This record gives sequence, C-alpha cells and structure tokens, in this order.
Amino acid sequence: MILGILATLTFASIGIASAAAYTVCSIGCDYTSIQAAIDVASPGDTIEVHSGTYYEHVNVGKQLTLRGINTGDGTPVVDAGGRSGSAITLSADGITLEGFTATNSGSYWTDAGIRIISNNNITGNDASNNNGDGIRNLYGSNNTLSGNNANNNKWCGISFSGSNNTLSGNNANNNKDSGITLGGSNNTLSGNNANNNGVGIFLSFSSNNTLSGNNANNNHYGISLIQSSNNILYQNNMVNNIDDNTNYNAYNRNGSNNQWDNGAEGNHYSDYTGSDRNGDGIGDVPYTIQYNTGRQ
Repeated sequence: MILGILATLTFASIGIASAAAYTVCSIGCDYTSIQAAIDVASPGDTIEVHSGTYYEHVNVGKQLTLRGINTGDGTPVVDAGGRSGSAITLSADGITLEGFTATNSGSYWTDAGIRIISNNNITGNDASNNNGDGIRNLYGSNNTLSGNNANNNKWCGISFSGSNNTLSGNNANNNKDSGITLGGSNNTLSGNNANNNGVGIFLSFSSNNTLSGNNANNNHYGISLIQSSNNILYQNNMVNNIDDNTNYNAYNRNGSNNQWDNGAEGNHYSDYTGSDRNGDGIGDVPYTIQYNTGRQ
C-alpha cells in the first residue's frame, strides 16, 4: 500500500507542467523587457505586455502567445528605433500575436513593423509609421492576419509571400507603395481596406488566389495583377483609382485565366459606363480591364 502511494506521488511529480504566464511592464511585473520574458518562457506559455513604450527589437523564436494589454495608456508600443531591423520578428510556428503597436522599423528590404518568417496568427495589431513595410511575410504559409492596421508606412502596408495565408478585415491605407502586395498561391484576401496608396492591392507572380469583398479606393492603381494567373476576384470595390488622369481601377498585365467574377457576382468599378437594363446590379456589358494583355 505504501509503495502504491509512493508510485502515485512520483508519477504526479514528474507530470507535464501547465503553461506559465508572465507579465511585462515598467514597474511591478515579472519583467520590464519583452525579450527578457520571451527568453525565459517555454513553448506554450503566455506573455502579457502592459501599456508603455518598449524600445526593443523583439524576436519570438518559440511557440508563444504574446498579448498586448491596454492598462490605461493604450496598446503597448514596440519601437525599433528607426535605425535597422524590425520591431517584432516571428520566427517560430504557432505564435499568436495580438494587441501590439509595432513602429519605427529600419528601412532595409526585410525590415518591417512585424516581420513573419513562419506560420502564425496575427490579430488586432497596429503596424504603422515604419520605415519599411508595416507587416512583411517572408514565404511563411498558413498565417492568419485579421483586424490589423498597417498605415502610413514608407513601403507597403502588408507584403506577403507564401501560400495558404488568410488576410481578412485588415486596413492598409496611406502607404507609399502598395496597401497589400501578394506574391504566392492559394491565399485568401477578404474584407480588407487598401485605400490612398500607390497601388491598393498588387498581385505579382501570384496564382490561384481568391480576392473578395475588398475595398481599393483612391489609389493610383486599384487592384493590379502582374504576371499573375488563375486568380478569382469578385465583390471588390474599386473606386476613383486614377493615375495621370486615367482610371486604373483594375489592371492586368501578362497574366492568364484571371476571373473578375465568381460566375454570379462581379466587382464594382466607379468608371463603369455600361447599362443595367434589368436592374439586377450586374452590368449588361463586361467591364474593360486596363492593359489586359492576359486572357481572362
């Protein structure tokens, strides 16, 4: 009987420990540095970062949940200092990043407010006012981006490569280059806003992607496809995208088999001049895609 009890106690003592939670703030938390908490944490742990500005280059190389907590002074800000590097880099799979402001990145081509080189869930963050991209994914697949802001960046708001990524409900406005740039396949973009950029949504060497319900308004180019094929685009709004007094709401060059409808619903183009005699909301004549050198 005693041996049985000892065996039970021994088994319990070597059981798998539950995930830990750490807090980060200027005073009274477990750590004052986000990176210090990451370095101590184990995969599966949660790090909660309170309001404040953290002048760091944060590298998340473990499967962690990083959650920004507004404790009265707004979401926590990770400031990269504007010299070089990204504010936050996600370099392991399965990371959840939510509720952060990532700003003031360097200007090298890989620098961003949030830099992704793995497969993660990024939601409710603000990656604005960076010297590179707001959010940049370097070939990571199976990422989910939802409800993020990526505005006023020197390059792109959101720049994505890779496959099987889902981007929904993000705002990418007032960026110098594009709101959203996509290079990859089998990605889904839905309900995003890409307004007042050089290009609203730009697909380059991209195939088999689905774009629906996005707004690309008041850019030089609305939705632009270059060397991209077999993409489906429907229910997107393209309004007042004008460059050199020419409407470029939709642009397709050197691609093939792109469908600007899903068989039942097309897109809204502000410069469409055709008629809708039966009032079903679908124009009677197809819209002309600018510079359409590829077969639709």
